[in-house]
Amino acid sequence: MLRLKDELLKDKDSSFEFMLPKESQEVEVKKHELMFYTNQCWDEIRRVSNDNGSLLFEHFRDMAQLHCSQIGSNAQTWEEFLTYFVEACSREKKVQEIEKKAFSGEAFEPVGGGNIIEGGIMGGGEMPNDGGSGGLS
Repeated sequence: MLRLKDELLKDKDSSFEFMLPKESQEVEVKKHELMFYTNQCWDEIRRVSNDNGSLLFEHFRDMAQLHCSQIGSNAQTWEEFLTYFVEACSREKKVQEIEKKAFSGEAFEPVGGGNIIEGGIMGGGEMPNDGGSGGLS
């Protein structure tokens, strides 16, 4: 019996005689169908992966270009922003210097070279519309 078993394991054709031939053939057909579908699925997976890889590469490239242009635009906007505020600060500093000089009396000389109250507005010692009193009443 062991010898028959060994012979049947070695010889596929003779083993079919002892097995159920119809069911064995169905199993063999199913096996070939399964191999066919497995190979088709594997080929389809490879094809889709290649297509998706190409699509992902193109998407990555497009997004990288978009980000580069956006970063460039942001850099330009920041440059304009900083330039504007540096100029604004410079103008404000000049205005403050002028105001400081004006309040300290360095910027303006009174008309007539004297004190406004003592010399009068016109510089001649007379105040307008006061009848020539020559000072404050």
